[in-house]
Amino acid sequence: MLGSPPSRQGVLADSGFGNDPLATQLYALARNRYNGRGPAAARGYLETALDLRPDFHRARILYGRVLWHAGEVAHAEELWRSTLRELDAQAPAKLKMDVLYELAWGEADRGRFAAAHELLAEMAPLAAAEPDLRPALL
Repeated sequence: MLGSPPSRQGVLADSGFGNDPLATQLYALARNRYNGRGPAAARGYLETALDLRPDFHRARILYGRVLWHAGEVAHAEELWRSTLRELDAQAPAKLKMDVLYELAWGEADRGRFAAAHELLAEMAPLAAAEPDLRPALL
């Protein structure tokens, strides 16, 4: 059986994974491929997961990394920015931090350190509100 057990689906949804067992399984396979074989190996799994669930924020974050590594930097950045815009006030702080981190890293990578600093500053209140979160240092 693909996906997560019903008892874990609420926990996964609260962490930005959504509640679609097939999309969650595709994300897990993509993450495994990304870590083991590199970003290009994860692309198809992520595209399928996002076809099933366009609002799957965790998959969108990882897909942005895949696009970044493929040289599709503008597309990756727009994907992360649109994900950040779509997150509501109730979204988990960890999810917002992850999107902000990707954007900040992209700015720093291109030498735009003031913009990266602004994004990192947005992470500070999120980290203060959640005791287990720490702002990233670049």
